[in-house]
Amino acid sequence: MRNRTKNIYAPALATALLAGTAQADIQYSVTDLGPIGGPTTATAPGSVALDCTETGAVAGYSVVMDGQRFLHATIWNGAPVSLMPLPGDDHSAAMAMNEAGTIVGVSYTLGTTQPTAVQWVGGMPSMIGSFTPTAINSAGVAVGSQQTSPLSAVRNGVIWQGGIVSPLGTLGGENSHADDINDNNVIVGWASTPSGNLHAFSFQSGVMHDLGTLGGAVSQARAINESAQVVGYAVNGAGQPHAFLAQLNPDGSAMPMSDLGELGGGSSYAYDINGSGVIVGTSDSRAFVIDGGAMQDLNGLVSPAASWRLDRATGVNDSGQIIGSGAHFGLPRSFLLTPMTMTLAADLNNDGVVDTADLGILIMLFGSSDPTADINGDGVVDTADLGLLLAAFGTMAP
Repeated sequence: MRNRTKNIYAPALATALLAGTAQADIQYSVTDLGPIGGPTTATAPGSVALDCTETGAVAGYSVVMDGQRFLHATIWNGAPVSLMPLPGDDHSAAMAMNEAGTIVGVSYTLGTTQPTAVQWVGGMPSMIGSFTPTAINSAGVAVGSQQTSPLSAVRNGVIWQGGIVSPLGTLGGENSHADDINDNNVIVGWASTPSGNLHAFSFQSGVMHDLGTLGGAVSQARAINESAQVVGYAVNGAGQPHAFLAQLNPDGSAMPMSDLGELGGGSSYAYDINGSGVIVGTSDSRAFVIDGGAMQDLNGLVSPAASWRLDRATGVNDSGQIIGSGAHFGLPRSFLLTPMTMTLAADLNNDGVVDTADLGILIMLFGSSDPTADINGDGVVDTADLGLLLAAFGTMAP
């Protein structure tokens, strides 16, 4: 599951976003999530980041060795760590992880039609079914999709709970796919209608709801937060795919979608939303963030000296950190963006840099309620604050 309960670094969205309230430009530092193969690896896709925790740990996959096509599930919490596929398979990918450190993903060999769903606990893979997981919530409930029969091109959204894989159904057509689940077990994704069009759905208490479109024929829901705000993309009346925001009613149905616009090229796609309603995605191959106001190009919120091209933002945690993919010095790479406000909060001794001196202060105050080291402001100095400090380690405070 993507992490969406609280964000002390960003203003709430809600009606302020829809009313177009002005926002302050948050600047970000950039961390290169390099592939297992090392910093000079040029083989595409290099590294791909798909999910992140509150402490800035990132899950995804990366190239094992330059010049080869082997991909391994990867966790970044500092240096990249490879997660091996199941015995007999060549490739793996970590699709999602929760705060307890449970990771779900796939293991496969090229040519197989249905990858094997895998759960990694303590770095060791175990098979959990024949489906493709896409998200996991804090209770360890996962969702994704699977083929309806061997060799079939038809797929059905599924939920994995208590070791059992159960189908979700469709909106009257053949196919469906579950993309996300929140801690209330509300699921979102897309499903085909009787006409064959794909529509965003929410699934709650055994009932699938059609979330509609922006006037066109197609929509897909990609993420949901704990406030039942849903984001994704929908085609508008002009035939353009635009990022949308929708608020679910208590029964799981949705209020009308809100068009989030685009950066000027005609298209946009929202991929994630955190607990404060901060939304990330891509618009015409430029990563964007919406944080209490208009859509902003993330390329304009990092230093040009960093030599990054930020193409897609795929996740945002409740600390305001953003993950995504692009290019660093022309090489395919994933990134972790950390708000400079977080760097300021982690500079405990106010000397302009987050370093071992700040780490020493946090360790000395660990377990206390001293606001000096309570970086996330939850009233206790704990592992969450330690993770935030480590995520900002080595950066200069603004």
